[in-house]
Amino acid sequence: ATWGADLEAQTDDASRIAAASRAFSDAYVRGDTAGIRALYTEDAVLLPPGREIRGVDDIVAYFAPSPNRENVTHAMESSELRIAGDVAVDIGTWSNTWSIGGGQAQSAAERYLVVWRRAEDGRWRIEYDMWHRPTG
Repeated sequence: ATWGADLEAQTDDASRIAAASRAFSDAYVRGDTAGIRALYTEDAVLLPPGREIRGVDDIVAYFAPSPNRENVTHAMESSELRIAGDVAVDIGTWSNTWSIGGGQAQSAAERYLVVWRRAEDGRWRIEYDMWHRPTG
């Protein structure tokens, strides 16, 4: 393979990962647990602040909609993406706006680290997902 072909493949992979990241945010806002499930590997590990959640079933339960909480927006903005074969490391900033019990909207943002793995079907899925909670 030539360097140009490798660069083109990496650009294509980066676009696919960015699309999968947007799909996660969209599914999270909609409360679409099937959509979230499709974006994680079966043995994925979720590392929210102070916790460790293993396996896609428990991850989906973690992200399932809460009756009091409405997610208004969610986004993940990548600042660094390194792709090596079928593994990619994505570092960036997540942002979320939500309301509790129909109250005033609240917003927060902080850093995240996601390890993506290309599955046999060619789709990129989240294998490790970790983020910081805002300070203060």
